[in-house]
Amino acid sequence: MKEPDRGDGRDRKGRFAGLPGPGRPRKAIELDYLRTIRSACPPARWRRIVEAAAAKAESGDLKAVQWLSAILLGSNPPALSDLAAQEASGVDPLGRKIIELLSAAESAEVTRLVLGLEGVHEAATDADDQGDDDPDGGKGT
Repeated sequence: MKEPDRGDGRDRKGRFAGLPGPGRPRKAIELDYLRTIRSACPPARWRRIVEAAAAKAESGDLKAVQWLSAILLGSNPPALSDLAAQEASGVDPLGRKIIELLSAAESAEVTRLVLGLEGVHEAATDADDQGDDDPDGGKGT
């Protein structure tokens, strides 16, 4: 059972009551480490490292294959059946994600341009314009 708060966020024994505080800002230290790594390993050096790993992978070095696979495919790569379904549908998931992140009008325009869907821009524009000309939202007051 949780001890009652004594008014300063602590219980009778001086322990924090309720939810923990925000703690340290997330990733602050990790970002410092990444900046250090970036300065010690500029893109030209990283290219040489990756090229060396690719050459080792081609010659059968299993560790190099695993390392490159982890970087290129990530920890949870898509299944081949997912790839086949994506190719059959003709929908690019990256394009779909970009469209989701844009505003409605921008999304409709990008959808129309990228996917070649006609009439999408006009429908989204009409939906965005509904009620814009009427300051009380069409209530008639």
